[in-house]
Amino acid sequence: MTFVKNKFSYVLWACYIVLIGFAYFGLAVSGLQSLSITDKSAIICISCLPLFLVAGLFALIRWCVGRYTAARTPVQASAAFEAIAVGVLLVTGVVIRALMLNAAAALCIYRDICYFEGAKVTGQAIPLTAQSMEYFYYVLLRGVFYVVGNHFTAGFVLQIVLQTLSSLVWYFALKKLIGRIGAFFFLITATVFPFFVNAGLQYSPQVLYALLYGLVLLLIGFYYEKERESASLKWQNALLLLASGLGIGFLAYLDAIGLSLISLLVFVKFLKKNRPDWLDENGEKESFALHVLLLVVGYLAGKGLFMMIDVWQNHSSLQRIMGSWIETFGPKGSMSLYELSTSVTGKDALWVIIVLLLLMLGIPSFFLKKESENQLIWVVFAAVIALFVFFKVETPAMGYGYLLFHALVVLLAAGMQNLFYVPGMEQTVTASSAEKTESSRISDDAPARTVTDAPVNASTSAAAGALTGISAGVHALAEKEKPAPVKPIVPVKSQTPAKPQAPAGVSNGSTDRYRQPENGEKEIKYIENPLPLPKKHEKKSMGYKIEVPPEKMKYDIQVSDTDDFDIK
Repeated sequence: MTFVKNKFSYVLWACYIVLIGFAYFGLAVSGLQSLSITDKSAIICISCLPLFLVAGLFALIRWCVGRYTAARTPVQASAAFEAIAVGVLLVTGVVIRALMLNAAAALCIYRDICYFEGAKVTGQAIPLTAQSMEYFYYVLLRGVFYVVGNHFTAGFVLQIVLQTLSSLVWYFALKKLIGRIGAFFFLITATVFPFFVNAGLQYSPQVLYALLYGLVLLLIGFYYEKERESASLKWQNALLLLASGLGIGFLAYLDAIGLSLISLLVFVKFLKKNRPDWLDENGEKESFALHVLLLVVGYLAGKGLFMMIDVWQNHSSLQRIMGSWIETFGPKGSMSLYELSTSVTGKDALWVIIVLLLLMLGIPSFFLKKESENQLIWVVFAAVIALFVFFKVETPAMGYGYLLFHALVVLLAAGMQNLFYVPGMEQTVTASSAEKTESSRISDDAPARTVTDAPVNASTSAAAGALTGISAGVHALAEKEKPAPVKPIVPVKSQTPAKPQAPAGVSNGSTDRYRQPENGEKEIKYIENPLPLPKKHEKKSMGYKIEVPPEKMKYDIQVSDTDDFDIK
């Protein structure tokens, strides 16, 4: 998924540098001060040293990519290889979490015990909570305990399953929205990175919400894919946009952070389509307001539907439900600079610093493509989620740190996708495919017809015999003692040259290189040429628009046999 560069893109790029730099140096300084390092010079040197390592890593990767050629490397990995790689990563993530399962159960915190006590099957109702997402999580936990019993470890197993499914859904969504390389990099991070591993071994509705969030993200990916291929808003695009709006409405009903997905759909106007200038099949400008209208209708329908279900279930009023939602997810102030610098501590701060350093690779990668980019939409996406955290919209049950880390990793994946960009790779792939198609078409064709197979009249055949070739004409004149009478030249219509028919057992190649087996000889089995053949040379035939009658084709002057050509 690529977008057209404009002035707004460069503004976002500058904001991206400021935000990444501020976040990195803030966490780095805070971490060094926690280690009792107070010397300002030492803090500056230690903080700037990783930047040189990032610059060297960028140069090394681009050097390796510069040596990459489509002639020596497969165009794309096969579907089987991709499925195996994804399966290995998912299994690796499950094994890592399974090995840490007993340790997580032994180091459980108070929140884990509260969720377990509220969800276990005791004959009592599920505790009523102010947040719908927490209630849905209780319902899911109780369903698991109904099946396997009230086992504390079963809740951790549920979290592992939910996180594995979430990683897979996000992979397919990002594959459509970013690309194969970026999606694969996200999957590696989501399966083995310690931050995700620790989050998957805790009782929390965040993992379940991330799964639902990824499903709506996948719908948006399908919508972007359809929208890029077609210039007009067809019924498939409209249904996908409505479905995305319904999903966003449902997520917003569960938690206000679901509204962040709207930031992705705003960029559809800048999507780089296969057709230029945002025109439909009739050459008319497509109205962007129609896209906005369908999104708003879908959002209101989704959120309103679940609110009405909540009204019916709790025997309440719609006004009361909406008021409770606004009170729960309304801004509760803003974070100060000190709170921002101390919000992430310990090992979490180390993981975030590593991600921020890798995010810096995307800063120079912005200039690898001249007319398009694929990163800045995710800059806005991560910034919107960060604003939810900054204005303290989150609730104690649903901290936004887990989803914010998802957004940072997605931004990192977009940068990696752009970092491994090979200039001209798409054109090479297209040309290679066209050559293969042409080669297979030539080899599979029936025996070609010669030019003489076409119906012609007598005069046309005489002219064709006279124009068989320059070399043949020169050879004929050399054998004759005197010039032959000139025959009338009749225009010959251009016809498709004949394609040579390959002998049996040979799929491609020129026929003059192969000899048919004589009587008593064994059939020769030639090795099939795997390389595509060049296009056959088409011989052009010359002709005239006006047919000249034969009596006007004589240009000789009649003279007497006894004329001695003396000047008298």
